[in-house]
Amino acid sequence: KALPRQRIWVATSRALRTPSLTDRGLHLEYPPVPTANGLPLVVRVLGNPSAKTETLVDAEAGYRIEIGTVASLSATGYVGRYNNLQTTEPSAPVVQFVPAPQVVVNSQFGNLLTATTRGLEVSAQWAPVQTWRLDGSYTAFHVTPQLAATSQDPVAATTDGSAPGPRSRTRPSTC
Repeated sequence: KALPRQRIWVATSRALRTPSLTDRGLHLEYPPVPTANGLPLVVRVLGNPSAKTETLVDAEAGYRIEIGTVASLSATGYVGRYNNLQTTEPSAPVVQFVPAPQVVVNSQFGNLLTATTRGLEVSAQWAPVQTWRLDGSYTAFHVTPQLAATSQDPVAATTDGSAPGPRSRTRPSTC
């Protein structure tokens, strides 16, 4: 009879996302929109020449046991820390008179969001007979955003990107 094979692992990783030319130099101006006061509203989105590199530091630990070819069980836990995540910082509306009277609102990219992630993955496999195999797994994932007090981004800490979450939440899941 074969003895169970076991594995334990630990890993740390660091990933960087360098600002693109768009992050640094974007200048997007939307067409003017009429407002109640009669002045057209112009919204601009601007890149940030001082954009910072986004970083992730991640740690993971896991365990796996295999009992011959009949069964296996794996468990992995992880935590991650994201820094300098991109935000969109609006400025106060400004009335401009040249070339024509209009209200202008600029939004510039910033790096005022951090986030912590943590999760657990567990999976099991069992083959009671050679032609039949049962697989099961569970994944838990949690993201906690922290928006800098100086940020004016109205949605940065309330969006979850494409993070999975329960459908029964009464408020948006967090980034």
